[in-house]
Amino acid sequence: MRLLANRGYAVLQVNFRGSTGYGKAFVKAGIGELAGKMHDSLIDAVDRAVRKGYADRDRVAIFGGSYGGYASLVGVTFTPDVFAAAVDFCGISAFVTFLRTVPEFVKPHLINNWYLHAGDPSDPEQEAKLWARSRSAGWTRSAHR
Repeated sequence: MRLLANRGYAVLQVNFRGSTGYGKAFVKAGIGELAGKMHDSLIDAVDRAVRKGYADRDRVAIFGGSYGGYASLVGVTFTPDVFAAAVDFCGISAFVTFLRTVPEFVKPHLINNWYLHAGDPSDPEQEAKLWARSRSAGWTRSAHR
């Protein structure tokens, strides 16, 4: 972010619903809200930055890594009228593929974070929701079989 700010860009780092550092209620507000209320937090931040005169509505870009990369893809897919450009740095875009291919030693740690917040691909109903969220990032289920 400093690199962009150093080159004259206004940079806004958003603590969207589900972020840590603001208590359990704030983290819990992100459960099941990938591409939902978590995305709304980003849109609210952009709207405020534009309203305050910090940003030009036609020149807003979104950048992120990991979940932030996914959020970048969702931003330009769901709300292309808000974001003129996006940078996805190692973002997760196919949740089912990601969750099924993590190393075995990582899988026990998925229960309290990814399975809780996004869903468990071993449950057919949750798997369908994960594929729907992946499509929001531009992926299709058939591309990952």
